[in-house]
Amino acid sequence: MKIEYKSVILGEALGLSMADIEQIRNVYPHTATQCLMIFVKWKLQTGDDANFRNLEMAFNRADIDADILQSVNKTVDTVSCLPPDMLNMQPEDKHLNQISSRVETEHVHLGVELEVPWARIEQIIAENVVDVHRQCFEIMKEWRQRMVRQATFRNLEKAFICVGINPDILKQSLK
Repeated sequence: MKIEYKSVILGEALGLSMADIEQIRNVYPHTATQCLMIFVKWKLQTGDDANFRNLEMAFNRADIDADILQSVNKTVDTVSCLPPDMLNMQPEDKHLNQISSRVETEHVHLGVELEVPWARIEQIIAENVVDVHRQCFEIMKEWRQRMVRQATFRNLEKAFICVGINPDILKQSLK
């Protein structure tokens, strides 16, 4: 069965309280978003124990096919579409601006993947309610400021792949 149809069971398997699960289900009507927010809540509550091994065990407890985790790991390790000399460079504001103009609705998920604190993501959204482009730009800028040395095109590309954003967007921002 697809993961999004088991969001409640997955939330329980990840150790979330029923109150947390119900709050997520009440706020987010789409099942795929509910699953994402369950993962976010689990990651925030679990900290360093939020790893693939523990996620795989939760998938097994929830009777969800864990093969999806292996495919995510393989996808993240694919050959980069970026020039090798750019991979370890930090994106500048001009790059982030161009990138954010091409990212549409996945910027919140991207922020979570880039480990921008949820409270900061919410604040950025509240400050730029109608400007999705600005929300995305500010989220990536926050990531760059927080992660400093790890804020590279390589890590941004991995995050793009993890959330399902075409990494060619990064290559286009270099032109």
